[in-house]
Amino acid sequence: MARGDRSERRLGITNSNRQNKEATRVQVPALIERKRNGEALSVDEWGELISAYTGGRIPDYQMAAFLMAIWFRGLTEGELLTLTALMRDSGDQLRFPDLSVPVIDKHSTGGVGDKTSLILAPMAASCGIAVPMISGRGLG
Repeated sequence: MARGDRSERRLGITNSNRQNKEATRVQVPALIERKRNGEALSVDEWGELISAYTGGRIPDYQMAAFLMAIWFRGLTEGELLTLTALMRDSGDQLRFPDLSVPVIDKHSTGGVGDKTSLILAPMAASCGIAVPMISGRGLG
């Protein structure tokens, strides 16, 4: 199963918009215009947009313009939830079947003074949540 398929299935993205993927082109200028005007994108539109961008079918300059529209107009709560789910489901997931408690990961992009993990992990653990704290030099 492709990485994006998990999130598309969970979010209810239909097969009808993917049946002829090569023929389907995301109309980025139209999406930029809609976001500029404050409109919300559908779950399917977000899935198509992210898939096309990560697949190299949308140039950086168009995505930059799209992100600028988001910067000025923001996202709805539904759009934020959709993007979070797409991001969560985009990578490989580690499973801990022997644990009977929820397992979470707090990944840091790093940076000088980033001490969020140091505080968040013990707080989550005190609530009965397992926090593996996976780290390494290349993780940021």
